[in-house]
Amino acid sequence: MNVYLLTLSSIFLAVGVLTAIDGIVLVSGMSGIMFCLSIIGESIRNPDPHR
Repeated sequence: MNVYLLTLSSIFLAVGVLTAIDGIVLVSGMSGIMFCLSIIGESIRNPDPHR
C-alpha cells in the first residue's frame, strides 16, 4: 500500500512539474512571439530607421 501511494504521488508530482514547465514554455513562447511581432511591426512602420 505504501509503495502504491508513493508511485501515485510521484506520478502526480511528475505530471504537475511537466504541466508547470509546459505553462512556462507556453507563456515565454507567446511573449517571444509578441516581441518578434512588435519588432516586425516597427520595421514595417519605419522601414529605414537610419534615414
